[in-house]
Amino acid sequence: MRKCLVLGILLFFVQGVKAQDCVQELPFPFTASDNELRWDLFPEFSLPFSIVYAGTPRIFYPDPFFSRGFSHAAHPNGIHALPSTRKAYIYYGVASSGQPWGTHKSPFGNDLNEYKKKWDSEIDYFASLNDGSVEVDVFCLDIEMHHKSRDSIVALKQMAFVPQEFRNLSDDAFVQQYQKSMRDLYAEAAKYIKSKVKARIFTAYGDVPIFNTFTNLTGPSWERWQTDPELLNFLCRDGNKAGGAFYDQMDILSPNAYFYYDYPHLFAGDYLAYLMFQIESNAAWSTKDQWVFLWNKYSYTPRYVGQNIKSWMSEAMAIFPFFSGAKGLWLWDQEPSLPSYAPYNYFMKGLYRLAQYKHFFEGDYQLVKPMSAREHLDTQEPIWRGVIKDGKILVVAHQPWASSAEQENALVVRYGNWSTAIKLKGYEVFMCEFPLDVVSGNEPETMQVTVYPNPGKEKVHFTIQSSIDEERTLELRDELGRQWLTKNISYQKAGELELPKNAPSLLFLSVKGKKTYYTQKIIHE
Repeated sequence: MRKCLVLGILLFFVQGVKAQDCVQELPFPFTASDNELRWDLFPEFSLPFSIVYAGTPRIFYPDPFFSRGFSHAAHPNGIHALPSTRKAYIYYGVASSGQPWGTHKSPFGNDLNEYKKKWDSEIDYFASLNDGSVEVDVFCLDIEMHHKSRDSIVALKQMAFVPQEFRNLSDDAFVQQYQKSMRDLYAEAAKYIKSKVKARIFTAYGDVPIFNTFTNLTGPSWERWQTDPELLNFLCRDGNKAGGAFYDQMDILSPNAYFYYDYPHLFAGDYLAYLMFQIESNAAWSTKDQWVFLWNKYSYTPRYVGQNIKSWMSEAMAIFPFFSGAKGLWLWDQEPSLPSYAPYNYFMKGLYRLAQYKHFFEGDYQLVKPMSAREHLDTQEPIWRGVIKDGKILVVAHQPWASSAEQENALVVRYGNWSTAIKLKGYEVFMCEFPLDVVSGNEPETMQVTVYPNPGKEKVHFTIQSSIDEERTLELRDELGRQWLTKNISYQKAGELELPKNAPSLLFLSVKGKKTYYTQKIIHE
C-alpha cells in the first residue's frame, strides 16, 4: 500500500479571511457545567448510522433517545421492552472465573466444559430478562483476557497449571504457542456463545486487527501500520493478513478509543488523531464495518480517569469517526458515584449537526482523507476531512492542538482543482458544505455512469446514460484527490479505460459536463 501524502492543507496565521456562510454555533444555551440532558433543546432527527447507547440505565428512555439519533440500547435493565431491532447486548465477563483464563490470562489449564456451564447459566439469565430468549440485533463480547507483552506471556512458564510440554519450550516457541492457544480459546468461546443467541450482528469489544495503543502510534510509519503483519493483534491474525477462527466470528469490528489526557496536558490534543487512527489503521487490514466504542470521560490515566472530557471532544467524537469510514458508534458509560451528564449535550450537538447533512452519507459517496491520522500526530496541523456527493463536498475541520480557545487559524482546504479558505477559532468543530467548481447552474443530476468489470485489473469499460447531450471530460483520481488520468471524451457514450499500473486500489472515475456530474468508485486489483 502507498504512504498517504500531504494534500490540501495550507496553514497560516492571517487576518481578514472572509467568514464562511455556514452557521457554526447552534443556539443551545447549555454549558459544560450543566448536569442534565437537555433533550428539549433538540428537535427529532435521524442518522444513516448505528448509534448504540451503552451507558447507565438511569437516564435511558426509548423516547427521546431513539427519536434523536440513537438506533440501539445496550443495557439489560428494561431491554425486554424494546423490539429486537433496537436491542444490543454486551456480554461482560466472558472469561471471568476461578480458572487460569480468568485468573492469569492463560489459555492453558482450563476446563472448557466448566466454561460452557458458566456461559449457559449466564445466557439463561440474560434470557430471563428478555422474555425467555436472547434475541437481539447486536451481540458484543467483552472478553479482555489475554497478555499483549512478551514478558507477561513468558512469565506464565513458571505456573504449575501450564502443561510441562509447553514449559519446556524456548521462550520464542512458548510465545507462539500461547498466541495460538489463546486465539483458539477466544474462537471457541465466540462460536459457542454465538450458537446460543439470536443476533443479526456478532462482534467483540476491542478485539480488532490493530491493537489499541496510544503510546507508540508515531513509532511505526503509516506505511508500516498498513503493511507490516507484525503490528497485527495476534487474536485476529492469520499469517500475513487479518483473519483466523476468532476474527471470522465477527460480523463487524468494535475498536475502542477512550481518551487519556485532559487539557492542557502535552498529549491532550492527540485525542482526535488517536480516535481516527483506530478506524483508519483497521480499515487498512479489514473490509468489515467498524462501530467504535467511545466514552465521555477520561480513561486509564490515574490523574484524569473518570473526569468529563472537554465539550469540543464530545462534539468532535460524534462527527469525525464517520469521515474516517466508521459505520457506527457505541457510547459507553458506567454508573458514576456523582452523575454528571453535561458531555452528553455536546455529543448530541455533534450528532444533530451531522444529521443536517446526512444525505451526504446516503447511497454512494466518496470520503476525502487528505492526510492520515497517524501523520497528523507528527505535524499537529488542523485536521480536516470531507465527503463528496452530487458535485458537492461536506468539510469538517478542527484544531485539537490549538493553544487557546481564542487562537484563530486560517485553513485552505483543497481537493483536486477546487479549494476554499475557512477560519477556525480555538477548538471549534467546523462543518460546512461547498459546491465543487465542476458544477454550475441549478440543473438536477441527469447522468449515470456504469463501470465494468468492477473490481478491474488492467482495463475497465464504461457506459454513460444521460438525457443531456453535452461534451464531457473523464477524470480518474484517488481518495487523496491526486489525478491519475484525464481526457476529453466529447459526446462519447461508451468506451474503454486503461487503469494505470501503479495506481492505488481505490479510485474514483468522474465524468463531468457543463450541466452534469457523476462519480463512480473503482476497485483496482
